[in-house]
Amino acid sequence: VRLLMEQAHSTARNILTHYHEVLDNLAERLIADETIERDEVERLFATVTPWTSGPLPTVATNGAVDGAI
Repeated sequence: VRLLMEQAHSTARNILTHYHEVLDNLAERLIADETIERDEVERLFATVTPWTSGPLPTVATNGAVDGAI
């Protein structure tokens, strides 16, 4: 069980670290306006590829996703 928890923690940390800019943008927007509409959330997360397993995709500085799953 401990190994599974450590692996899940590592995976979650990697995902959050990988997409920290997207999450920072979301936080800034919420701080500014407290609420945002669905289309704005979709725009903010447009560069995020849903992750199911395997290596994380690489996000280029221009927002292009390389190695998307």
